[in-house]
Amino acid sequence: MEKVNQDPMDPSLFVRITNVLERLESLSFNLNLWKAQNMYFSLREQLTAEMDEKAKKGGGSAKEWLDAFNGLGEKLRIKVN
Repeated sequence: MEKVNQDPMDPSLFVRITNVLERLESLSFNLNLWKAQNMYFSLREQLTAEMDEKAKKGGGSAKEWLDAFNGLGEKLRIKVN
């Protein structure tokens, strides 16, 4: 999540973190996600309105970003919609 804070416009980082969380879930680890959840929530407050607007105007990369960002939110157990 620290890398996401450094480059929040790169959806591949969201996908990578989502994949890691999926693997960890399958191992039944009890994860403490509060720090990652706080970082995610902060990014959501800063960027999702802008990306929603771009996606509505037909921005394919904005749609890709939103899909990856929302997928990460679900894995972090954050209500995304």
